[in-house]
Amino acid sequence: MSHKFVRSYLNEHVKCITRVRTANMVIDGQIIGTLTEESNDAEEVSWVIRPNYDADPKLLGIIPGIDLDLNLDEYVRSFEPYIVEERTVDDDRPDLPKRLKALGMRWNDKFEYMCRTHGICGNNPIRIERIED
Repeated sequence: MSHKFVRSYLNEHVKCITRVRTANMVIDGQIIGTLTEESNDAEEVSWVIRPNYDADPKLLGIIPGIDLDLNLDEYVRSFEPYIVEERTVDDDRPDLPKRLKALGMRWNDKFEYMCRTHGICGNNPIRIERIED
């Protein structure tokens, strides 16, 4: 199967990347892909979802916010993708300070929040597991 990359203004990596953090997306011990946050010194962020096409296709179909029919190697988002949105808390949530303190965090770092909570949410069984450098 041939994979491709589609370019659009919503599907571009940030320029001059200075920081990359990656986590596995896991269901029942099977890695179905990776989720990467790329950022630069200007605090611009892009999120990259890379499906593991060797995983069970039924499990891959659970990844929210991507169209697997496109068969892309990576799905790049210059906005917060749905998989991140459903696994993190908004900055204006009243109980945010309490939640962050419970996790030993000082600010709402979405990637770190997902890693510390394993991205557990009620919408699907995907767990987020940090990949150490």
